[in-house]
Amino acid sequence: MTEAVAEEVLRLIGKTPGAQGIIVPEHMPEALRLLREAAQQSRARPPAPEVSATQDDETASQRVSLAQRLVPFIELLERSHQAGREITWGV
Repeated sequence: MTEAVAEEVLRLIGKTPGAQGIIVPEHMPEALRLLREAAQQSRARPPAPEVSATQDDETASQRVSLAQRLVPFIELLERSHQAGREITWGV
């Protein structure tokens, strides 16, 4: 996940993006709800136009929807919540 996408995901769940952070199990159900809602809204938007082979990788990566980018994080949150474990970064 790129830094820009990671920051967007954190903002979606009400976290301030930063070099360090934690999501505790008690906050995961609400984070999951918010991410699923964002994914559903992303799927409802029309797809981005196709990118030609001459465009750079950054432009091509924009074809990946927010919903697609959220799937791995949603799965991580689900597994962490079931295990009662926090998610940390930068520590």
